[in-house]
Amino acid sequence: EHRLAAVVESYDGWVVLFDEQGRIKDLRGRRAADLGPLPLPVTVRQLLGDERATPHEEPLRRALAGETVEYELCTGEARYVLRFSPLLGASGRQVGAVAVVNDDSGRLKRERQLSYQSALLHELVETSPDGILVTDREGRIRMHNERIRELLRLGTGDFVGRSTEDDQLFAVLRYPEEVRQR
Repeated sequence: EHRLAAVVESYDGWVVLFDEQGRIKDLRGRRAADLGPLPLPVTVRQLLGDERATPHEEPLRRALAGETVEYELCTGEARYVLRFSPLLGASGRQVGAVAVVNDDSGRLKRERQLSYQSALLHELVETSPDGILVTDREGRIRMHNERIRELLRLGTGDFVGRSTEDDQLFAVLRYPEEVRQR
């Protein structure tokens, strides 16, 4: 039990134990210190306030009914992944619920940066005066612009996802000297 307590205390999130009435009876993990000392037991509403507690009430109710529930909660720049589960006592009887809360904000920030970079790349390709055709390692077209269509005389249509190897339309890509002569 001492080893388990050490693992829970070092967990980089929150581990919340609820009694059968849904009151928080223990709060652990490295992030628990962010909340300061709490007068336990306390309800989620007392801890977070009415508005911030609302998204957690249904998952807690379901966990107290014996169900495991996992969901994400985004609050501005922060994203949390929460998992509520039934808490069983030594006898196997349910004695409450446990919630494990992970702060996934770093991932959210990386996803937003990637989305921005992808949009920027797409805009650069679309507006470039040069012909651009982007392929993956397998030779599938991932992105192209109108100028490459003009240079290769490809006509209209979306070529994203098509292979540069399996279609006569793209034979010109294998023989670039012919393209230069145009």
